[in-house]
Amino acid sequence: RAKFDDTLTPVEAIGSPTGLFESGAAIGATPQPLPSKPNGGVQSFSAMFGEPTQSRNVVSFDFSGTAAGAFHIDVTEENLVMLRQLVTRTGFASLTPQHVESVILKHSRCERRKYGDTVYVISRQQFGKFIRDVVPKEASKNFDANEIENFSNYFTNFFTCFDYNWSDLKKDEVNAKELMVGFSFLCAGNKSSKLAAAYDMLDVDKNGYLTQRGLMQYLRAYLTMLAGISLLSSNKNTTTQIRKQLMSTKRNDAFLAVENGAKWTLGHFFRAFEAEHARSGSTRNNAVAFEDFAKWYTEGGYAVAPWLELLYLQK
Repeated sequence: RAKFDDTLTPVEAIGSPTGLFESGAAIGATPQPLPSKPNGGVQSFSAMFGEPTQSRNVVSFDFSGTAAGAFHIDVTEENLVMLRQLVTRTGFASLTPQHVESVILKHSRCERRKYGDTVYVISRQQFGKFIRDVVPKEASKNFDANEIENFSNYFTNFFTCFDYNWSDLKKDEVNAKELMVGFSFLCAGNKSSKLAAAYDMLDVDKNGYLTQRGLMQYLRAYLTMLAGISLLSSNKNTTTQIRKQLMSTKRNDAFLAVENGAKWTLGHFFRAFEAEHARSGSTRNNAVAFEDFAKWYTEGGYAVAPWLELLYLQK
């Protein structure tokens, strides 16, 4: 559920996100211990990895009612300001999700799994090449030293957020398609066009639908990227600290909470999906077309997954 603070001064519209620059600061971080959870209370994702911020929350997405336990993702004014700076300065705001996908796939390898699944994998090293490739040269040549370091850390942190330790990929490798779904937050377009484009990205074999597992990837990718956005800071030292903390194995608890938040959302969808099939008398199957998901979201799913509204960054 979302909690909005209506007392805040409206933040300037942040437009569509943009790209990156050069390898910069962040590949070989030394793992550091995470701060302990204070008194077992409700824990925000950003508080797990950095110093408490003085910036006011614009919106808080609360997953305390899920298997994640007492957990929420806070998006602050500072997060939105830095996101706006990132996307406008790097040029992502003018890039379509489809264009960014075409670039990321150039730096990924295709694997065929034993059950016939097709998976695109990108390594941390190739991700750095992707960022330098996708960010327009006319943008990156104008970055100052502080922007180079901060933007490098921001993008590296996004990658690390997707490096799930329970996946069947090697360390420092992520599912390129899931990463791209998350990156659609940074691209040009409205909410509907981004949702549709990302759905199509995960339909690797172009069957016209996603299975339950594919829909789980879809929701998890958005929540993972939202968690990464909640870590954006204007303070260079804080950003460096967050980068190091994210490399710690103790981050697993935080991302398990994100995973459970996605499962909770998925459960809400499938209960409504099954009820719809029962009313119509049709046989329920595991194939979910984008139209099915869009109908659920429009008819009440927006109250279950309000964080998807942030895809339209000009709101």
